[in-house]
Amino acid sequence: MLLPIDDATANALGLPTQDDLKSQLKLGETFQRIGLEPLARGEVIARSVWEKSFHTTARALKLGVPQHVGNYTERKTERY
Repeated sequence: MLLPIDDATANALGLPTQDDLKSQLKLGETFQRIGLEPLARGEVIARSVWEKSFHTTARALKLGVPQHVGNYTERKTERY
């Protein structure tokens, strides 16, 4: 399955338009390294590439609110 660069893709990251996403993707080496460079050129990428890189992309663009998964209050402590 292929993922185009469109407003829906940009909206998934909280950006209003595909042009906003393209301009952000062109700015960083991180996006080239993780395989998103084709989106910056208006091309498509495999949906699996998008899904694997989504969190890195959101973090690099400083978008969204980080979510911590897991119950950190139930840590076991060992007694010596």
